[in-house]
Amino acid sequence: MGDDFLSTRLTVLPFQAIHIVQGLVLRRGVNQVILEGTEAAGVLQTVVAALQNAGAVPSDVAALFAEPDRPRILELLKHLADRRFIVPVSARGAAGAPETNLDVLYWQFGQARETVARKLRDLALAFVGVNRLTHRMATAIATWGATNLEVVDDPLLRSVEFFEGPNGCAAEKWPQQLPVPQEVETWMRGQRGRVTCLVATSDFGGQQLLLPWNAFCVEHGVHFLPVTLQDLVGYIGPLVVPKETACLACLRARQNANLIQAEEKRIAEAYAHEGQQVMAAHPAMLSTLADIAAFELHRFYAGLPMWKVGRLIEVNLIGTSMTTRKVFKAPRCPVCSSLHDGVPTSLHKMVPVSAVMNR
Repeated sequence: MGDDFLSTRLTVLPFQAIHIVQGLVLRRGVNQVILEGTEAAGVLQTVVAALQNAGAVPSDVAALFAEPDRPRILELLKHLADRRFIVPVSARGAAGAPETNLDVLYWQFGQARETVARKLRDLALAFVGVNRLTHRMATAIATWGATNLEVVDDPLLRSVEFFEGPNGCAAEKWPQQLPVPQEVETWMRGQRGRVTCLVATSDFGGQQLLLPWNAFCVEHGVHFLPVTLQDLVGYIGPLVVPKETACLACLRARQNANLIQAEEKRIAEAYAHEGQQVMAAHPAMLSTLADIAAFELHRFYAGLPMWKVGRLIEVNLIGTSMTTRKVFKAPRCPVCSSLHDGVPTSLHKMVPVSAVMNR
């Protein structure tokens, strides 16, 4: 037991105490500690009272007990500190701020609310596509603490639910707490180069329609996450980190290599916007897909473990399954291969004028 521990002012975090025959079970997050002995409850009550509010150093807590018991009290404090039930006062966070389940999740993985909040504030997210996936994802990310959000209106990724006639997005249908959607050209002039990650979504299929945004992100060094619901299956990713991971074009090249008559099978993707009203879907598919995609973004940028960069997540509610596949770079990918370095993406071709339709 080092001098640093003995001289550190400690405080206690909220936990659940369950009385059992042998003593106590302490629970926080998924962590459990068993304290055995008939006096466990009384000892713990004294320790907690000493560590609340301004906290105390271990020697002061041990001094509350009889001298023969003090070494065991110090061992108990060290054990609870190793399990992070008690922490240095400096690591407790903002005094008086009520702890949430999300805070406990951060604690579970060694993160702090203030650290994650700072990461999310620094995160600049652009959601492309005025549709139900963007609606739910952006709302969730904002609730978790991200403040720098933008929504870009790509006409080919619009949901008819949010549009009426030729005048663009129906203001009364788009949530007021989300940013007002911007036209592609307006966003390009004002925000290019200031985005951490661009999320392109389609709730009516047409993964092909996301390819120009994939190329844009690879060219400009912006992280890219495609999210689509197509043929009753949701697809998240791959989360693209330019020059490091496979891109969406790599995924499609490898998929096409394993399809017979790939062009014929994927011809409907180019017309997905026009067919959205006859697409089969269930509201639970959209909400589940959006929540999983939002969580993947959250844990990647918050530094939570097991994020899925460079992987494709397939969500199949009909089949009651979710699978993850590693996506490998295609050697001659037309977008991210080093053979194409220096070839610029034409921004004017991202949204063909002839395809701009309000339905």
